[in-house]
Amino acid sequence: MVLKIKNYSFDQVVWYQGETDIETRHLYDVLLRGIINDWRRVFQDYSLPFYIIQLPKYANVPRNAWAEIRQQMLKVSQTLAAVHLVSITDTGELYNPHPVTKRIAGTRLGKILAGTTYSNTPVFNRIIKDKNQVHLKFKGVQHIHATQNCHIEGLVNDMWQSIPAKIKDDQVVVEFPNGTTQARYGYSNAPILTLYNEQNDPIAPFLINLDEGNLI
Repeated sequence: MVLKIKNYSFDQVVWYQGETDIETRHLYDVLLRGIINDWRRVFQDYSLPFYIIQLPKYANVPRNAWAEIRQQMLKVSQTLAAVHLVSITDTGELYNPHPVTKRIAGTRLGKILAGTTYSNTPVFNRIIKDKNQVHLKFKGVQHIHATQNCHIEGLVNDMWQSIPAKIKDDQVVVEFPNGTTQARYGYSNAPILTLYNEQNDPIAPFLINLDEGNLI
């Protein structure tokens, strides 16, 4: 269908999709990367900016199904140039995949598209290891604040545990127990996000490998 509008030009593309990709969620990053590259080729604009809307909360799907799709969206935004992530995972309705109230999502997207602050909501960037502590660093944030006690989940000896964490300016500092191999935040179908930047935009959910410090 996109070929019908191939002679038009676009400044930006907003992609809000993924609700029906549960069966192919493990391939979602491949499919999303493919369609972005294909559209850029069709429109002959290889730097055409894409803004990927990270799915809102929704509970009526298999365990972590939407969390996996959000993770794939995050990965594409960090591996393709001019692809930005806009998280609205702190919005939505538990049993409605198409939320009726979209004011927060629309306002957040409009602010980012306007380019007055930064190009995406806060996303995981890298880790810094300091003795027994792990510093989680993020893009799109100068000061993090929490709406309740700060916790990061750690995979400790193959079991997920909630680990208390501390906020230090633009990073989250965690002392993981021995045997912790992975860390995650907001990684569920309908998470309660607690970490926000100075613009009150949420830090996007993520799942990382602590040994290599990258997204899984």
